[in-house]
Amino acid sequence: MQMRRLFWSVSVAGVLLVACRGGEDPQVAHRPEDAPESSVHGVVGYDGPVPGRLLKKRRAVVGVQLNPPRVLATVDGRIADAVITLESVAALAALAALAAKPPLTVDVDQAGSVYAPHIVVVPVGGSVRFLNSDLILHNVHVRRGASSVDQRDMPAGGEWRFAVGDQPGALAIGCNFHPWMAGHIKVVETPYFAKSDERGRFVISGVPDGRYRVRVWHADLVTAGDSPLEIEVEDGKAGPIRLLLRSR
Repeated sequence: MQMRRLFWSVSVAGVLLVACRGGEDPQVAHRPEDAPESSVHGVVGYDGPVPGRLLKKRRAVVGVQLNPPRVLATVDGRIADAVITLESVAALAALAALAAKPPLTVDVDQAGSVYAPHIVVVPVGGSVRFLNSDLILHNVHVRRGASSVDQRDMPAGGEWRFAVGDQPGALAIGCNFHPWMAGHIKVVETPYFAKSDERGRFVISGVPDGRYRVRVWHADLVTAGDSPLEIEVEDGKAGPIRLLLRSR
């Protein structure tokens, strides 16, 4: 179902979605132990022994400096940066009900020649505001698969607001000048979503009672086992649930 001109508030389903310029990633959910009593929560793990390549720290080189490492998985198989969504007819209706509110905008900064954060979640109709805190010229190139969607050169201090449109799915972002820079925009058709933290944990709050399909997406991995998972939310609560990913 394609949604047209969907608008909504900065805070949705109890998951704070605001600008991120250093510090904690606002789209990463709270730890389950800190979650509200009424919530859907769980963990994202790897299906089987974790391959060594996923444990390696990835760094982007800027001059003689090394940017902070990004780890795909922990030794005990917890997966970070997975996007978890709850889908249903009621969820689509809830998303449509937000059409009278301002569109959700998520900030992605270019700092130290990396995207911060490098994975963001935006519902259809929303937008991403790209910033450039570096003192050098960057380029933001948005692609869907092999097709170019849009791009913009961004000088130091520059800003570009990119509308994600009405088509759900994954968009890749990169810099034509600095090929190590990589990120993703996950466009979703639900107001109920979260992103797993560095221990694979996620929480989605404010979910109405009902039956939902749980989907998990990751930029480098694919789902394992039953997908999508069906859950029943009762008294605003479901979980803990475990979602599994594997290599492509």
